[in-house]
Amino acid sequence: MVHFSLVSQDTIHRAFNDYARSPRINWVTSWPGQVVICVDCMYWTKEVGDAIGKGTLRDYSQQCTDELMKVRGDGCAGVRSGA
Repeated sequence: MVHFSLVSQDTIHRAFNDYARSPRINWVTSWPGQVVICVDCMYWTKEVGDAIGKGTLRDYSQQCTDELMKVRGDGCAGVRSGA
């Protein structure tokens, strides 16, 4: 169980670093789903806090919606499932 925990932490750490370097559509489809959820929540929390502080929450909301539509677009399901 300890080995699994260390491997998981390493994977999350690598995905976290990769998040800022990769186009979102590539990043989302390159990492396991649970890792994507974990890292995305960390970045989302920081980015929402930043947007609230700057008074740009509405813009950030639109950015998130636009990115979601790209990820959910036609063909992405095939990439995600490996089809």
